[in-house]
Amino acid sequence: MTPVYFVIPETQRKKWPAQLHEAALGQYSVDEIAAFFTAGVDVHILQTWLLLKEREREFSFHLVSHAVKDEICVFHYDNAKPRHGLLDCFSIVVRADRPPVPYADIVLEQNPLASGAAWHMPHWVQPGLIPRDESRADRLERIALVGSRQYQPSWVFESAFLKRMSDLGIELTLMDAGNWCDYSRIDAIVALRPGLSLRVLQTKPASKLINAWAAGTPALLGVEPAYQALRSHPLDYLEITGPESLLCNLRRIKQTPGLYAALRQRCALRAPEGDRARVCARWLDLFTHAAEMKKRNAPHCRARKMVLYTGGRLHTAFLKRSGLWKD
Repeated sequence: MTPVYFVIPETQRKKWPAQLHEAALGQYSVDEIAAFFTAGVDVHILQTWLLLKEREREFSFHLVSHAVKDEICVFHYDNAKPRHGLLDCFSIVVRADRPPVPYADIVLEQNPLASGAAWHMPHWVQPGLIPRDESRADRLERIALVGSRQYQPSWVFESAFLKRMSDLGIELTLMDAGNWCDYSRIDAIVALRPGLSLRVLQTKPASKLINAWAAGTPALLGVEPAYQALRSHPLDYLEITGPESLLCNLRRIKQTPGLYAALRQRCALRAPEGDRARVCARWLDLFTHAAEMKKRNAPHCRARKMVLYTGGRLHTAFLKRSGLWKD
């Protein structure tokens, strides 16, 4: 088997709760400790390693704290640095929602609009996901605002907005870090990130939509490229731009017979696209490509890699200083 190494440095592991340390030793499955996957590094690297470890065939998967020289190694953007062995291996770097990757043999993008030599790698469906309770049928009484608090629009907490929601007979709840799993009493999700530039939005994944489909929960989502790229039907999700747009769509669902049922049917139709086996197959295709590329191409010397890496870091610094990158 061809070995593949997933790199999580000791500095990151020191932040782990006991459950993640034990998962790294094979004592828990991903679904058993889903609530503890809150950091991007753990979601993209540890979670992926755990899920692929169950499917070892032509590749073997290993979790390490430092890259292994000349081997295929997978990094999260935050740890893709020379001191962790980035320049000494065949590197695959998960960009996540960060600025452009300074150096990698292969860049993984989580947005389906990935261009150039980058690979699009879809998110896994939320581990431990509890789908919407079927007994709720076509009720629209409880919606969840999904997303990190730093992106939540301030108007959702204003009393005037909450009063208008209440007048519609709808309660608003929050789903944020560590609370991503339980959709059992959620009739729709809402997610939008006002104020983020298109440059940053183009790095964001469609994970909220994929999870909503898997949960059987209709979604009302902001204007983002990743969602739009997956939308093949108007009822795959409803697009919103702010409070008036959200309230208008909720009122329309309430007042239009059969609309909520149709939204649920679209969820059921699209849910298989997030199946674990499909995402796993995409990862295995990536590693097959990486192994062939590694065999076919002579590696850059370390000095040249350092020049490219340094140039990439300077470019990122310029983007941030000039205000072209604000996350």
